[in-house]
Amino acid sequence: MSRQRSVQGNSPGRPGGRNRGEARWKINLVSFALLCLLTLTGLTNWLILPRGYEARGGFWSPIRHFFIGVHEWAALLFIAVVAVHIQMHWAYVKANLNKPDREKS
Repeated sequence: MSRQRSVQGNSPGRPGGRNRGEARWKINLVSFALLCLLTLTGLTNWLILPRGYEARGGFWSPIRHFFIGVHEWAALLFIAVVAVHIQMHWAYVKANLNKPDREKS
């Protein structure tokens, strides 16, 4: 358990431990919100809004284009937030990649 705390840096005794925990919580929250937005806009465009000639330049066409734009920007932001998330957990990832496989049969 102590090894896990030192690898993750969440221990309140370490300098910056609480700040890292708060930053990780915020990154997780932002990534979850972006994932929900991506899901909402993707499913709306796929299942609800008319495609191609079905829209015929009517009321739904600008809404569809708006949702596509929101979906694309949310995807870019999500990629950036996931990259920051991985960078913040890099010590944990490295520690687990270097572990010998304990469950050999």
